[in-house]
Amino acid sequence: MNYSYVLKKLNKNYPVKYIELINRIVNLMISIFDDNLITIVLGGSGGKGNIIDGWSDIDLYVILKTYNVDEISDITKLISKEKIHVGITYYLYGEIINNIIDGKTKIMLYEKQMYKVNPTLYGTDSIFNKISYKEVKQNDKNSFPVVLHDLRRRYMNLYTDKNEKLDKTYIKKLLVLVKCILNYYDIFSYGYDKTFTKFKLLCDLKYGELTNIYDFNIMKVINNINNSKDDVLKFSFELFKLIERNLIYEGEL
Repeated sequence: MNYSYVLKKLNKNYPVKYIELINRIVNLMISIFDDNLITIVLGGSGGKGNIIDGWSDIDLYVILKTYNVDEISDITKLISKEKIHVGITYYLYGEIINNIIDGKTKIMLYEKQMYKVNPTLYGTDSIFNKISYKEVKQNDKNSFPVVLHDLRRRYMNLYTDKNEKLDKTYIKKLLVLVKCILNYYDIFSYGYDKTFTKFKLLCDLKYGELTNIYDFNIMKVINNINNSKDDVLKFSFELFKLIERNLIYEGEL
């Protein structure tokens, strides 16, 4: 494999440093895993062509024949030196064909199958089972309580401790919670801007005026996270109240 091969699989508008990093990792995996490697898929914002320079991580899904600890350790040590965070989810071939995969992977595969995103950088797509929207909805229904309570804890830390800084993990968890609510109403979405735009439309149709939700600009927050704590707290508060009033007592989530 070479640089041009990876480039063909990626959005040409990606920041160059992201393309170079993905290319480096893919070739590194081919070299170290050798015949043990089956497939590499790019997920996350990179898989959708929505990389935000300085914000986005690289999310890879790697399918192996066997779980070789030494090989994976070598990869882990090498990518830990990279300035951009690289998250890798490893699966064995048997886990994939028997659908022993987590919720995040199911959603990644659904996006891949339905929207032609999350490109395969190495190997084949033929090993993946079809994921239905019903499975995506059930996954979100199951994960909703964990996501909600985790975000509430994070919210209280931010609200109580004036010195606590807003970070990327809070915003990502917020995105997941909003996606769960959208899927409750059969609205599928990915990407920060698209997801929050759809959520505002849903609020307009279902819940009436919610000023702190309408005024919230997720891209402005991402681009100026150090000065966005108050805006995020206000939005989060409205979101929690909306969930309390309109979802929890319906007995559906």
